[in-house]
Amino acid sequence: MLTLHTADASPETAVLVDGAHIAAVGPYERLAAGRPDAPVGRWPRIRTPGRLNPNGPEKLVHS
Repeated sequence: MLTLHTADASPETAVLVDGAHIAAVGPYERLAAGRPDAPVGRWPRIRTPGRLNPNGPEKLVHS
């Protein structure tokens, strides 16, 4: 499942995630336009690789 993640601290950038893999990193507007059906995760802090949050799916919001 593709999900798009962005942080309040850097709303202009995003990470597109496909399951456990990073599919793309880039400008939020470009990634969101390319995958308008992807659920969007908006986080209050910067996201970094290597962190596994088992409650992540419950925090995803649809744009």
